[in-house]
Amino acid sequence: MSVTTDLKYPREFESVRISARSIDTLLDDEKHAAAPAASGWRFHAAFSCLCVVNLVSALDASSLSVALPTIAEELHGSGVEAFWSGTSFLLASTVFQPSFASFSEVFGRKPMLLIALTLFTAGAIIAAVSQDFAVLLVGRTIQGIGGGGIQALSNVIITDLAPLRERGKYVGIIAMTWAVGSVAGPVIGGVLVEKSSWRWIFWLNIPFCAVAFVMIPIFLNLAHKGGDLGSKLKKIDWVGSFLFVASTTSVLIPVTWGGTMYPWTHWRTLTPLLTGLLGLVLFLLWSTYLPVRGVSPILPGSLFASRTSLATYLSFVIHGMVQWGILFYMPLYFEGAKSLSPIGAGVALFPWTFTVAPAAVVVGFLIAKLARYRWALWSGWMFVATGMGLLITFDADTPTQVVVFTKAYSLERELETKQGFVAEEKEMDELSAA
Repeated sequence: MSVTTDLKYPREFESVRISARSIDTLLDDEKHAAAPAASGWRFHAAFSCLCVVNLVSALDASSLSVALPTIAEELHGSGVEAFWSGTSFLLASTVFQPSFASFSEVFGRKPMLLIALTLFTAGAIIAAVSQDFAVLLVGRTIQGIGGGGIQALSNVIITDLAPLRERGKYVGIIAMTWAVGSVAGPVIGGVLVEKSSWRWIFWLNIPFCAVAFVMIPIFLNLAHKGGDLGSKLKKIDWVGSFLFVASTTSVLIPVTWGGTMYPWTHWRTLTPLLTGLLGLVLFLLWSTYLPVRGVSPILPGSLFASRTSLATYLSFVIHGMVQWGILFYMPLYFEGAKSLSPIGAGVALFPWTFTVAPAAVVVGFLIAKLARYRWALWSGWMFVATGMGLLITFDADTPTQVVVFTKAYSLERELETKQGFVAEEKEMDELSAA
């Protein structure tokens, strides 16, 4: 069944109006027929660049979690400070992802990807040489900005390289790369903490970044964005970018410290939270009804016109909460409640990570073959509901069923979130993909 909305759009968005079509429609829609074919050595070399940068980002994100207790002890910090070393990365990554995607429409994909990689590398070096938590948090924040750009631009660049029908396959391969990093990261982090130093978790990023710095300029040849610097700067939605970054930060910080550093009813929690929510409302109004002619909005209002897109965004939010909560808290459970070593905690995370790679590849190829993706979304959320429900049974005496129970969760990750990206793209035009 197909349903069309009657929402009123600003004149600037009339050309990109979309309909709330069924999520189970075929992926070979006529509007994507002109997409480039995903073939040839240059395409595969460019795609390899994306795999490399995603691998290093995944290794960094997953390897730190098992080292948090050791870092807190060596830097004489509290558990809250150790927790913020992970949260600062995620916060910065979340806030700046839309900005990188939007700026890439003005300055080009490759320059923005190189900027993101530079920030990620600089942040890793700062974190590696830090002697206190203040410097460590600065490094992790810079890393997060770069990591957010890497993740956002990887998905956007896939839309430039591959036609929609084949994107599920390549999104699945990117997901597999993330899965490899997620599988290896906790174990590598545990080994480095026990056998060497936690600082090598950050130094390990440098060789991968060096490879990416060589590969990206050579192989990633996309359409160049012409025009002088002044005209490009005028196309940026500075008001929208400020509203989004400020409002999102104002929401995420109190959500992070609510119930830990301050009670949920404390003014330090409620004031920034309510201010941020108001700011997000203003941002949506600005993006939808008050666009400036000639300016590329950071999030076009057309993105929110489809029920499919709105459902996909909500699923991403829920998935992110579940995924990163598991990644950072389960190592603490294994090291604290189960008295495992950092290496043991990394190995214990295998049920969350080991099944992701095959699931990502199989699901991606099936979607490309069947030209349907609704089944993957339904199956994914069934698995996540089952897996998270089983986690409620965990306590200090939980035996080997930990492994069995958590496999239900790990399989859902690629059934649900990465194919949600394909579902979202089906509902937008190529201009709005970023």
